[in-house]
Amino acid sequence: MDQITIKRKLKHVWNVFFGHFGALSPVQKEAVPLVLNGKDVACVASTASGKTEAIIAPLTERLLTERWNPLSIVYISPTRALVNDMYERLKEQLAEFDITVSPKTGDKPYFKPDNPTHVLITTPESLDSLVCRHPEVFENLKAIVIDEIHFLDNNYRGDQIRVSLKRLKRIKENFNTYIL
Repeated sequence: MDQITIKRKLKHVWNVFFGHFGALSPVQKEAVPLVLNGKDVACVASTASGKTEAIIAPLTERLLTERWNPLSIVYISPTRALVNDMYERLKEQLAEFDITVSPKTGDKPYFKPDNPTHVLITTPESLDSLVCRHPEVFENLKAIVIDEIHFLDNNYRGDQIRVSLKRLKRIKENFNTYIL
C-alpha cells in the first residue's frame, strides 16, 4: 500500500500522528495496512523508527470508525518509567479524538475498573493484578500492544505476560496482539 492510500485510510488520525513528517518510515508502510486489516503484527526496527505510531495510529483509526468501547486497547511497557513516558506521549494525541487513556502502575493507579478508559498503559505486574481482580473490565478488549519485548524475554516478567495473555484469552477470545 502506498503512502497516499494509507493517508486516505487513516482519514481521522493522519494529521495528528503523521502530519508533521514528510513521509512514512518503512516500518510504518509495512505495519499500518496490517493493523488496519486486523492482523497481528510484530515490528522489528531501530529506535525512533516510528514503531509506536505504526501500531497506535491505525488502532486509533479503528477505534474511531468501529466505535470500540472502553477498555479496548491495552499497552504494556516493561517499566513504570516507560509507562509514564508513553502516557505523556499519547494522552494529548488521543485527547484530540476524545479517546481516554490512563496509566496503571504500582505508583500510578489512575485506571478505574468501574469506569475504564479506552486505552490502558500498564506494566506486566499491574496487568496481572487487573486480570485477576477485575476480569470483567477486559470484555471489550480489541488489542494488546507489548512494547520493548526484548526487556521481557527470557525472564519472569515475560512469563508473567504469557500467563496474563492466556488468562485474557479466557475472558475475551478474540483480540489482536502487537509486539514492538
